[in-house]
Amino acid sequence: GNGSFFPAKFSEWGTALDPWAHWCSVGGMNLSGQWVISAALAVFLLVVTGILHLATRHMSINPKQRRRVRKVSRYGAVLFLAVVLAVVWAEQLRVGAFVISAFAVAIVLATKETLLCVQGWWLKIAGGHFRTGDRVQIGAWKGDVVDYGLLTTTLLEVQATDSRELRSGGTVTIPNSMLMNEPVRNETRALPFNWHDIIVVVPRGGDWQASEAHLLVCAQEEWEQYEEQARSGIESLEDSIAQSTGDWQPRVLVSQSADGAVHLRLRLGVPVRDVAITEDRIVRRYLAQVRLPSA
Repeated sequence: GNGSFFPAKFSEWGTALDPWAHWCSVGGMNLSGQWVISAALAVFLLVVTGILHLATRHMSINPKQRRRVRKVSRYGAVLFLAVVLAVVWAEQLRVGAFVISAFAVAIVLATKETLLCVQGWWLKIAGGHFRTGDRVQIGAWKGDVVDYGLLTTTLLEVQATDSRELRSGGTVTIPNSMLMNEPVRNETRALPFNWHDIIVVVPRGGDWQASEAHLLVCAQEEWEQYEEQARSGIESLEDSIAQSTGDWQPRVLVSQSADGAVHLRLRLGVPVRDVAITEDRIVRRYLAQVRLPSA
């Protein structure tokens, strides 16, 4: 609104540079004196170190001890020079450290989200949470991974609120920073099959036992189409985790509502990407065989 070309943060950076200007405008005599003292001290230490090295040649010590004395004298001279220079340039070092810290804080604040995205990408690479083609859920977003990079991950969206795993037809681009604070659920990495429930309601007075038998027959016919593939994947998974995953055969759980209707919950393992098609085929077979009484 004030016509300034630079954003507010750049103005803050300019303010942070004031100490640097002060550092450069230190009185000429004081600054020159510091340079003279530093140069004289460095020359003095070089001369003393050279004299010590020459003196070791005339000492009655073995070569290993002579090398140790030279190394200790050299390290001692460097340490002494560093301490004295820190004292001589204390004011300039303090201002310089303030300027550097101000720059560091400004850069971190300006690139916080980018840094989190890079950290999320590294977490994904190090942990191997998913690969291209996996079906994952990251926070509230679910879909098939079509691409991932340094800053973002792209999913072919699946409706997370629909138990039939229907695709929405769109893509979702998620910042990798979400990988730092949201759980990642991979539905296909360990096994491309999921438990799925299909609920059939038998009205009060209906033959729920016959309905249960027909529902199991329909489910078994569908299960047989991919049973071999499922068993192979299950055995491989059980070998890798050293424990049983349970029986994936179709089964029906029965419950009754307050109005007397019987709920048949068919539970079976289905391919992750064919949930809707599998459910549709089972329900169609069931409805073709069972004629439910009117309510």
